[in-house]
Amino acid sequence: MPTSVWRGIEHFVDVVVGSNAQSLLDIGVGKGKWGFLFREYTDVWRGRWQREQWRAVVDGIEIFTSYIQEHQRAVYSDIFFGDARSIVPHLFAYDIVMAGDVIEHFSKEQGIALIEQRKEKTRKYLITIIPLGDGWMRAVRTENEYELHRAKWELDDVRRLGFQFYTIYPAHDELRRIGFFVYYARPQHCLGKLQPLAAVPDLAAPGHEPVAAALAEAYI
Repeated sequence: MPTSVWRGIEHFVDVVVGSNAQSLLDIGVGKGKWGFLFREYTDVWRGRWQREQWRAVVDGIEIFTSYIQEHQRAVYSDIFFGDARSIVPHLFAYDIVMAGDVIEHFSKEQGIALIEQRKEKTRKYLITIIPLGDGWMRAVRTENEYELHRAKWELDDVRRLGFQFYTIYPAHDELRRIGFFVYYARPQHCLGKLQPLAAVPDLAAPGHEPVAAALAEAYI
């Protein structure tokens, strides 16, 4: 389906507003949630609600063309069709590069390679939302073969890729969790104000403050 759970929406907006980002690359457009939020909290939030007033760049990549309708085209600057691994190397750098519920649809090796490609195109923040645990590896009831989960990810898998901050949301059962991961393209601006990922507890556990509070202190 061209949709996903709502986990991470508030934290994504925190990053957009706090970093004063002006360009987004959304890998896996789907219904267009992340592009809509980015447009609202860059242009519309600053009073530029008419299309001719827009300044932010909101680009997307989508491999399943049937997902794209008029409402996405109305909000995104450009939508590129095809495999992100072939498209990303040819694009310029963006303030934020987002991949929400995308990486798990590649093999582990392919997913790691795509994350590394995205780092090269990130000026400020690389955001990745990945389902974690065993419960996501199941058959997909959809006409879109690209929705199949081809790799299981755990926190340690992402930890090794250099992401500096994260939070984990519970899903529907003990076997399924959802991770929100942030990589700073310029860590010298942020790591002095945040603990590295390796030292951060599971913020979904009782007694921990939301990730948004810590992120808000890290913006320059």
